Amino acid sequence: MLLRKQIVFASSIVIGLTMGSSACARKTGNAPALKAKPSSMKAPLALVSGTELLERVRSSRGRGVLVSVWATWCTPCRAELPLLQRLSGKLAALGVPIWLLSIDDEYALPVTKALLDSMHVDLPRMAAAPPLETFSATLNVDWPPGTVPASFLFDAQGSLVRSWAGVVREGELLLAVSGLPPTPQRRSITHPENP
Repeated sequence: MLLRKQIVFASSIVIGLTMGSSACARKTGNAPALKAKPSSMKAPLALVSGTELLERVRSSRGRGVLVSVWATWCTPCRAELPLLQRLSGKLAALGVPIWLLSIDDEYALPVTKALLDSMHVDLPRMAAAPPLETFSATLNVDWPPGTVPASFLFDAQGSLVRSWAGVVREGELLLAVSGLPPTPQRRSITHPENP
């Protein structure tokens, strides 16, 4: 009987995700099943430690970087992705790229990439290397691991300027970015894969 209830429960979750259900649940370790074009599955997200991420921020050559932490199982995160994509042009013009950082389990990263591809989100993307507790402590000791969405604005030196728990608001973000010091000299902004 317990196995039957588990099967019914799992089926309802898959049906809800397939139909675009907006119900959000805490991470269970199971990523939603998504179909992706075979070509989009070629390059999964790179795993980075917190230290590596901050090093990439410091070598980005801009005024700073906004790192948006998200997961496929988080409905508010998926809802925020189009906003971040839309804001990416405005922020890039101000010298601040947006980088996406998934906290999905490593085995689910092909699904994570497929979701981004299906949503036409082409922001630079990577994934947090486990353990998440160590990663989160490197970014911000006040950030509880697994709490998403969360966004972190770093200056060019990799120092945390501002953080947001929950969906970021455009006005607050633009105000925080405008407070960053100017770039010392005009240089191109690189993606995290090519610092």
